[in-house]
Amino acid sequence: MDSKPREDASPDGSIRIQWYEHEVRMGHWIVSPRVLDEDTGETLLDLWGTSWDATASFPGTGLVRLALRCYPGDTPGCTVIIDFRRRTFELAESGAPASERAGSSAPIAERAGSGAPIGELVRAIESLDLEQMIDRARIDASAREGWPQAPEVLRRLDVLASLAARHERRSKVLRLAPLFRSANTAADNSFAFLLDRIDRAARKLHRP
Repeated sequence: MDSKPREDASPDGSIRIQWYEHEVRMGHWIVSPRVLDEDTGETLLDLWGTSWDATASFPGTGLVRLALRCYPGDTPGCTVIIDFRRRTFELAESGAPASERAGSSAPIAERAGSGAPIGELVRAIESLDLEQMIDRARIDASAREGWPQAPEVLRRLDVLASLAARHERRSKVLRLAPLFRSANTAADNSFAFLLDRIDRAARKLHRP
């Protein structure tokens, strides 16, 4: 592939997006954005080298909309609108109204979303991705009839969800994958993998 990144520019010339394409597995590529202010050269968002895949559009002057999904793509993802002039952003789950998260009565403004400073954006999308993984794990754990660890896994998921919603940092976060692996077989690898991803995301998000 050409070493020079592919670029897109907004119609008004104020925004430039550089795309970093990398192969995460054979035949499966992720295209991650770096969003720059063309006038100042400032980087407002840099997701190069991450697991975030994106597409972009320009809904208005000084605005860029990114549809983001974290590999391996088994969560709904999110949509973010960055306002270059105000240096703020709005964030919503994919398919949710821009002013409110799906399944929650909390407005985006209370969740580092609408009008939030641009510096909080990466943490906000990582927090939302963690919550989406937790939602998946809750459904899976609840469906496991007779599984003795289910109540403890659900309790730990609730703790992690509360921390993510409050953007709270902890020096130690309860882990899920070891609890699950201690009494389950290889047949449950997909669920173990999901819990392991939750563990890694929670440790990254909540470290002091």
